[in-house]
Amino acid sequence: MKKKSQTEILGLAIVVVIICFGLVLFLSYSGNDSTNDELKEMNEELANNFVNTLLYTTACTVQVRDLLIDLGRNGPPGSIECSGMSNFKYLNETVITPILDQTLNLWRKNKYNLTIYVEGSSTSILSYGTGCRTVVADALYPTSLGTGSNINVELKICG
Repeated sequence: MKKKSQTEILGLAIVVVIICFGLVLFLSYSGNDSTNDELKEMNEELANNFVNTLLYTTACTVQVRDLLIDLGRNGPPGSIECSGMSNFKYLNETVITPILDQTLNLWRKNKYNLTIYVEGSSTSILSYGTGCRTVVADALYPTSLGTGSNINVELKICG
């Protein structure tokens, strides 16, 4: 029953992101004067909505944000165990990768870079995407680790 409710919550979060993207897409194409500024605004809103929804998605009875804080404080694999997997493996395999596959990849925004890292660290904890030469939109969400440092979730949508 617990796994079913987690799956339903994850599905609901994905539906919310899809609806937000559809609304932004509809509004951006509803006018005849489509400009680069409107496209940039749409991509900025998409990036911000995606990261915000990802952080507040419930997974393993807590929000993804809390799982990331655990990884930032304790390093991979983290101290929280989810469904018999380490926090790191659970986030990677059952939360973030499926959400990316069902949102950005499905929307043909397959040129992106999603990076999760501790501020001041030279390496990322988790990284997805192809990297960017030209960034058309980005979103950066820092979250305090309570240790004087932040864990950052950064999404760059590439052109």
